[in-house]
Amino acid sequence: MAEHTKLPWRVEQDTDLIWGACNPDDFTSYGMGYSIVVGTSASYTRGKPSMDERMANAAFIVKACNAHEALVQFAQFIRDGYERGDISHVEYRVQACRAALDVLESVEPAASVPSADRATVGGEK
Repeated sequence: MAEHTKLPWRVEQDTDLIWGACNPDDFTSYGMGYSIVVGTSASYTRGKPSMDERMANAAFIVKACNAHEALVQFAQFIRDGYERGDISHVEYRVQACRAALDVLESVEPAASVPSADRATVGGEK
């Protein structure tokens, strides 16, 4: 079985076209990678979703795919903490919060992650 297209993925603005292997620091056409899913050609059945719905679906798919690895790591961290009995330790809770921030940053631009940033979690400066 083949591997999926390298992350991160992104949706081309005002379309339902999903691009893979994107440069996360380059939002020009040069950083788009290559197209991997073209929603407009995916289905010709009755009740075909509107363009707005297809664009929302494409954005949802990209968000889920880009968050996958961070979510798996977060789940493994929580499981491992429970297995070790670390859940009552303050440091474990601080690390869990940081791991949750990693998940949020994988699906949202860093600037949009709310007030609890990495530098202030657990009272650190």
